[in-house]
Amino acid sequence: MSFYGIKIPANLDINSHLTKNPPSDKRIKADKLAYICSTVLDLQSENKSSDGYVPVYSLILHKAVYCYRQCLDYLIQTGILMSKNQYAEDRSKEYRFAVEYTGTGSKFYSLQNITFKRHVRSLNEKRREKSKKQFKLLSHLTAFFDDNKLDIDMDGALQWLEQERQLELSKLKPGNDLNFETKAINHKYQGLHRTVEKFKNRQYGCLIDEKGQRFHSAFTQIKKGLRKFITYDSDPLVQLDIRNCQPFLLLQLFKWSFYQKVRGAHKMALNSLFPELYNSLREAGRLKELKRICSSVSDIEECPLDFINYRQSVLNATFYKDLQEIFHQYEQHKNMSDRTVKKTVLMIFFDRYDEEINPYREHLIRIFREHYPTIYGLIALLKVKEKHQYFAWLMQRIESTTILHHITKKFAFQYPDAPVFTIHDCVATTSLFTKALENILKAKFKELTGFIPKLKFE
Repeated sequence: MSFYGIKIPANLDINSHLTKNPPSDKRIKADKLAYICSTVLDLQSENKSSDGYVPVYSLILHKAVYCYRQCLDYLIQTGILMSKNQYAEDRSKEYRFAVEYTGTGSKFYSLQNITFKRHVRSLNEKRREKSKKQFKLLSHLTAFFDDNKLDIDMDGALQWLEQERQLELSKLKPGNDLNFETKAINHKYQGLHRTVEKFKNRQYGCLIDEKGQRFHSAFTQIKKGLRKFITYDSDPLVQLDIRNCQPFLLLQLFKWSFYQKVRGAHKMALNSLFPELYNSLREAGRLKELKRICSSVSDIEECPLDFINYRQSVLNATFYKDLQEIFHQYEQHKNMSDRTVKKTVLMIFFDRYDEEINPYREHLIRIFREHYPTIYGLIALLKVKEKHQYFAWLMQRIESTTILHHITKKFAFQYPDAPVFTIHDCVATTSLFTKALENILKAKFKELTGFIPKLKFE
């Protein structure tokens, strides 16, 4: 997003729209609506969503547009945006553009209000300065974005995208809203096209998010199938992907040492990774029960059978497959796909347990709870009421701390000339250094968690 201007759908005339649909709330202005539309457009170009819906984080919007809720309601009520009545991992609502404004391309919108323009510029400058400070700790990663050796085969990437687009279009079924679905697919691929252009133009968009403390870059934004067209100094990259990553990292939370206070940053302890959650658990009186669970699973003779099964399944990297077989035992879930199983696990891990949900999802949760009561019990304890999203951020922080501040840092120290890139729970380098990276990754995970994950090479 530019300091002075932003992008909105090509056929959207916000000033004309406001004239035709005058808002009752005088705080709703063209610049604020354009900023929100631009945010959705940016998120769609980075998000892998198949239906166009993207989570819009209220905390980020509120910093720029204090009346963002009223603006979002206006955009929905007047037919510019649509809202999905569900939430992402950290409970942000999802939005997409209405049919009329989907798949139309984008245009530049110049901010009109001087005060708002300065405010946006100030926010961007603050984010950039904060990123600079954070990047000092990740110089072993950012250096390889700055040496002009990263490249992408743009012709090959765009040809692959077009083949994928045509494939999706060919799968559309008669009877559905073909006009909207066709525009939605075209809109998605226009966004993917922009990510390729950004990569080719070395617009890597590196940043560290405040919640999960993950490192985002062009690698995390670009579609997985496009990474095969990326090279470093003309050498293709090899990706080491941690299998069953979230279920694997959950094992760390069954060690009582994780909940004991330590000093220093980037330690594998709750108070170091997430002091706010540590304090919330302590104030809620939940540490005692967490200690009981941790003690039970560490007792060789008394360890709960469901935990033994879970741990074995995760360490064998068969957890999703094993859980799928469990779901298939029930008539209404007998055709559950691999992808749906993974989505279900994320829902069970990160959704609230104290709110009313639909019967289908409730049944999935009940099945999981019956087969893995110990796992479910610990997750429920870590979801403090009104701060349930902390658990999702904690899992991301365990992942990011392990990958960014331990594994890649040690690799960079031992092999300073070897390129290394991260895609959250995936690490990439050139084939020459793949074995070295694999050895360090396994050794560090063993040191930090006590377990070695299964890896997938791509």
